[in-house]
Amino acid sequence: MRLAELDRLLVECLTSEDHPEIEGATTAPGVATKPTDHTRVNGSFASGAVCHVLVRRVEGPNVPRHADYELPREAV
Repeated sequence: MRLAELDRLLVECLTSEDHPEIEGATTAPGVATKPTDHTRVNGSFASGAVCHVLVRRVEGPNVPRHADYELPREAV
């Protein structure tokens, strides 16, 4: 699974449930201009709380080794 697919899956999971506390979830704005941005998904809640899903490292076939939070294009 590539990061873009994971982004979509997380947003879909957070927004598909009709939970009164979850106000919304979106792909982080930075991903549109920099697909390798490590901040991937933002969520907002009725309490005013927010969450941010960050990716530190990606491992797998055809993904080169990389420093934490510096995601390679191959992982997107």
